[in-house]
Amino acid sequence: MNKKHLILFGLILFIGAALRLILLTGFSLSNDELSALARLEFNSVSEVIDKGIKPDGHPAGVQLLLYFWTAIFGNGEFSVRLPFALFGIGSIALIYFLAKIWFNTNTAMFTSLSFAILQYPILYSQIARPYSPGLFFVLLFALIWTIYLFKPDFYLYNKKRKILLLIGFVLSALGCVYSHYFAGLMCLIIYLTGFFFFKRTSVFNYLLLGIAVLVGFLPHANIFIGHLKIGGVGGEGGWLPAPQRGYLGSYLFYAFNQSDLIFLLSFGILIGSFVKFRKTLELNKFHAIAICWFIVLYFTGFYYSIFKNPVMQFSILLFAFPFLLVFLFSFIPSDVFNKKNLIVLSVLALTLLGSTILENNYYNKQHFGEFRALAKKTISYSDELGADNVTRTINIHSPFYIDYYMEKLGSDLDYKMHKISEPKHYKELTSIVDASNTTHFLHAWSTINNPPIVEQIITSKYPSVVSRDTFFNSGLVLYSKTTDALFELKKPLYNKEYNFEGEKELKGEYSIINDVVYDGSSSALMDTLNEFGPTFKSIWNKITKEKDVFVQCELWAMVEDTTDLNADLVYSIEANGKSVFWRSTKFKTFITEPGKWTKVYLSYPVPNKLKGLEELKIYVWKPGNHKLYMDNLQVRFTKR
Repeated sequence: MNKKHLILFGLILFIGAALRLILLTGFSLSNDELSALARLEFNSVSEVIDKGIKPDGHPAGVQLLLYFWTAIFGNGEFSVRLPFALFGIGSIALIYFLAKIWFNTNTAMFTSLSFAILQYPILYSQIARPYSPGLFFVLLFALIWTIYLFKPDFYLYNKKRKILLLIGFVLSALGCVYSHYFAGLMCLIIYLTGFFFFKRTSVFNYLLLGIAVLVGFLPHANIFIGHLKIGGVGGEGGWLPAPQRGYLGSYLFYAFNQSDLIFLLSFGILIGSFVKFRKTLELNKFHAIAICWFIVLYFTGFYYSIFKNPVMQFSILLFAFPFLLVFLFSFIPSDVFNKKNLIVLSVLALTLLGSTILENNYYNKQHFGEFRALAKKTISYSDELGADNVTRTINIHSPFYIDYYMEKLGSDLDYKMHKISEPKHYKELTSIVDASNTTHFLHAWSTINNPPIVEQIITSKYPSVVSRDTFFNSGLVLYSKTTDALFELKKPLYNKEYNFEGEKELKGEYSIINDVVYDGSSSALMDTLNEFGPTFKSIWNKITKEKDVFVQCELWAMVEDTTDLNADLVYSIEANGKSVFWRSTKFKTFITEPGKWTKVYLSYPVPNKLKGLEELKIYVWKPGNHKLYMDNLQVRFTKR
């Protein structure tokens, strides 16, 4: 490497390092990062493996790295993320040397520069997750694999170099499989490619290297088998859907800064360099290798997600992304790096920097669900109003995620609940709201399903909203009992109450009674043989023609015996006599005490695809053979 190239390489490395280390703690630790830290809260390595690694679904390497790293340097945000940023910086150097060996210095400059500045690789170098270490080891393995197969002069006549190369081959492969299973898959794809280039007489030693890697992975075999049984984060009960047609285009747009300019510029360089230099261009095996590695990993993940279990995310394609970048710039000729090349490289650098920092506002936004800001807002509101005047709940996957920041901020404030994402949590929330005597109620959530029924329950007692703070996939709302808050909840588009006073206002199998009531002089009773009770019906366009609408219902109910309680408050939509949408709330979610009147809630979004002539129904369905008393049904529709 001559002096000019060394200076340019150093400058690219400096830019990449600065972009990864500056504001390394600029955004909150993510849900997954906090999950990793929570799974370090054990007293021994064996406990970390049994309770922190086996249930997770990722290989043990990164979790063990965090365990020992935080034991020495602490679990502060900067400390936790630093090794991952360093892996990311190392990857810039590795992609440079790989591209240079495969093609030339020009390709190496353009590839490493793009990798250094694009938002996609920066982001996954700034979070404490397996992607940055996994990519580092993939690139290291690809580099060593290239030297071993195609640069034998480097080690054939130097025994020490050969031993180091063979050790590096095995250790870098193990680094892949112990970091992330898709990094391991990328490593396997690279390894299998070697069989297309080896002579028969050389295959035996190559097989021995593969066996050495397998032996090194044996201690992890039981964990790996357990993770296979866990499956992915998709499928039944999972949150990740299978990829659809157009996924590749969406990924490429994301990878190139979600910018038309960057996308067109990058692929324009590919097409332009190929067309301009096609007559003198010398294609080699690495052109095919680079694009094939990306394609094979992509379609393996794609079809596995469709036919087995959805695992396809943009993050796992990071392990193949550098090879796509190398391919994009592989047709730039190997002429001496001159002023013209320097100008083009400078324009590319400035354009990428402008896109990442200014267009995408990378350093001024939250890239994942917020936790730090939720803790700060909770403390701020509690200090302003008085901690004893605010009841606090939060909806997150683990109390540790908010406790981490509360501890870092020196606060001992508590939350009455830490998870309210499923129907089984609604009764406890209802009890907390009913028992609350504070003037204000604060509810926060992050990176989890936060059902609309939560706000419905809270506003039954705290009808005014003082503040609503919204972040990426997270938020915080401060409610008040009084009506002098900054603003009220949105006025309903439609609101109707049925008190079951006098004659039957709604169709259905029920009777009006006077001896058991919640409010007023009468109520409704579904006897043991009644199945379909009070039923509200309306054509949708008679209610509203708005989009983005919620239906909310509240009904007071009581049973004499909760043992076999089997009843639902149902919301359905029918078109041409056929059901096209059906949701319900089970009465037993809220009713846990016999003989006690309890409010039952229902809250769901109305599909935007409705044409207006559909019939919407809200009714009580009681297949159970028991009596059900009801009073004060409220039906309303509000904007989301």
